[in-house]
Amino acid sequence: MSDTSAPGWWQGPDGTWNAPSPNDPVATTPDMTTAAEPPTADSATPTAEAPTPAPERSPKPSPPATNQLMLSGRSLPWPIVTILLASIIVALGSLLPWASVSTAFGTVSKNGTTGDGVLTLILAGVTLCFALAMLRKPHRGWVIGSGSTMVITLGISIYDMSNLPTPSGAVATVVSVDVGTGLWLCLIGAVVGIAASVVVIRARPVPAAPGSTNR
Repeated sequence: MSDTSAPGWWQGPDGTWNAPSPNDPVATTPDMTTAAEPPTADSATPTAEAPTPAPERSPKPSPPATNQLMLSGRSLPWPIVTILLASIIVALGSLLPWASVSTAFGTVSKNGTTGDGVLTLILAGVTLCFALAMLRKPHRGWVIGSGSTMVITLGISIYDMSNLPTPSGAVATVVSVDVGTGLWLCLIGAVVGIAASVVVIRARPVPAAPGSTNR
């Protein structure tokens, strides 16, 4: 049996109850007793937060150059030390024999300090001062100075070697003149000092570490 107590049912003239019509406003009116519930926090769709832009990084300033030198990316203290050692070799050679005369009665030596060895000894001392100054505070002027003194030393050594007296005639059979050890040391030390000076002159400054200061 139909539920005649439901809203929309109506009683006809003959006493029968009729179902509500689809066009009946009562049937089509939604039930207002059920109010729409607001969405809860769980059912709400989360909104995507915009990403925070990364802070812009300013370019790092170029670090200042230190007093050190480098070549091909490597620090070069060794050429300066080589110049220092070359000056010591020249000084030692200046004190040793520059020539030796051999006869039937023995060998006589001539030390460098009796001639041009005094000049090479002074030049060695000047070069030594340049090398010590470069170790303390490298500067291109010190390197040029040391290279110049070594060039002069080389010239003196070659000159003395080429001007040694040469016995002739019958004397040459009993007397011989040879280049002394000291003159050879002066020549070798000068060549090494010149080569090391060229390496340092061609070097470039090394960038200083961040936060370091030049002294």
